[in-house]
Parts: sequence; C-alpha cells; structure tokens
Amino acid sequence: MTERESFDPQETSNQLLPKVNKDLAGAIMAEMREQGNEEFIVNLIRQIETENPTVSQFLANMGKLSKDTKMTMECGALVYELLRRQALADRMKKEFGQ
Repeated sequence: MTERESFDPQETSNQLLPKVNKDLAGAIMAEMREQGNEEFIVNLIRQIETENPTVSQFLANMGKLSKDTKMTMECGALVYELLRRQALADRMKKEFGQ
C-alpha cells in the first residue's frame, strides 16, 4: 500500500456507515410512540435476531456486562435500526433519484 493509498479508519468508517438524517430519526421515534416503546423494541430485537444473529448475540453479551441489561440492548438495537434504515434510504435515493 502506498502512502497515497494509506488506510485511514475515519475515512473508511465515513464511507461505510451512513450519516443518519434527523428526519429519519424522528420518524422512528414517532413509530415507537404509535406502536408503543416496549412492543417496538421487542419486534426490533426479534428482527435483528433473524437478520443479523451476530449483532443480536453481541447485544446480548454487552447487555450481560452492563448494569442495565435492558437499556444496553435497547440502545444498541435502536442504533442498529437507525443505521439500517438510513442505509436503505440512501440506497433507494441512489437507485431512484431524489
């Protein structure tokens, strides 16, 4: 790898992870209110278990290490969902235009 091609972790993470739009975050919050926070989170964790078992197991393990297992898993699941939905929105925007 040349100096010009050197690895920059910050640059790489910015390319791989989407920047979440505040409107998308607001939409998730509204969906949580409509569905009920508990039900929304339970469904989300089930979805992650199916779609990405490694992330699900990681969340469970981190929850066990935390003083607040439930909150740790909920926060991790919500961040996952924010990134997942933003990646989907970005892909749709790229494929179908604005």
